[in-house]
Amino acid sequence: MHVAVTGATGFLGLHLVAALVEAGHHVTALVRDPKRLGALEALVNTRQISLEDHAALVATLADHDALVHAALVWDGHVPPHTAPPEKPELTARDTAVAATLFDAAGAAGVKRVVYLSSVALHRPFRAVEQGEMTEKDPLAPSDLYGATKAAAELFLAAAAASFGFVGTALRLGPVVGPPAFPGAKGGTAPPGGRQLLGTSALRRIVLAALAATDDAWAGPIVCVDGEVTQWAEIASLSGVARAPEPTSPGKEHRFSTTRLEALLGGPVTSREDLLRHLETLRGR
Repeated sequence: MHVAVTGATGFLGLHLVAALVEAGHHVTALVRDPKRLGALEALVNTRQISLEDHAALVATLADHDALVHAALVWDGHVPPHTAPPEKPELTARDTAVAATLFDAAGAAGVKRVVYLSSVALHRPFRAVEQGEMTEKDPLAPSDLYGATKAAAELFLAAAAASFGFVGTALRLGPVVGPPAFPGAKGGTAPPGGRQLLGTSALRRIVLAALAATDDAWAGPIVCVDGEVTQWAEIASLSGVARAPEPTSPGKEHRFSTTRLEALLGGPVTSREDLLRHLETLRGR
């Protein structure tokens, strides 16, 4: 399968490119700096094009079977959850990129599009005593990041309906794991009291979504560990005597993993990736 990947040099993108190459797929990395692919650069095709150039995207994607959109168009110096009006142009640009990209994929004849969304679009999270949150819950995002992800999912659904491709929106929990290879970009310290997602599980999920021969993977899918990881546990695994206070205190919440487990034939766990993530952080 010929698969194009945006955001290929980011923490998640590098893991996905590596997984796709290992699975025998032909990968085209849409990047700004191919050198950041490290050893993977020699194993993939690279294209340095603007994700806002519709014509260039159509031409590039014309011979591809699938697209994985992992890029995030945000200014790294401004936190994604900053409230308006500090950076409305960044949210508008990220949404516009997604809309342009999904339309170009459809125009190019791409059959499957996988978008890395986020459980953040479910904020404000429902308290656990009020029941688990699912993909079917109505959305009313409480911050720009969640709103941007929700908007991109709408454009994905519209393009999928217009062009007839299968669009999958993976609503990821906080992703933990080591860098894709030594020297590659790593993730930040994992938060506690959350359902995490390991990089190993993410690789497995994306490969399964691309390999599907029907529309079972169409639409939004919550992708998180079935178990909740608490601050106290992370502190213990990190060798810290006392658990730190959460940076975003709030009521405990929980997501249903029923759909994901049905698609994969079983649960996912982030434990090994969390341990490797913490080992990486300790080695810095």
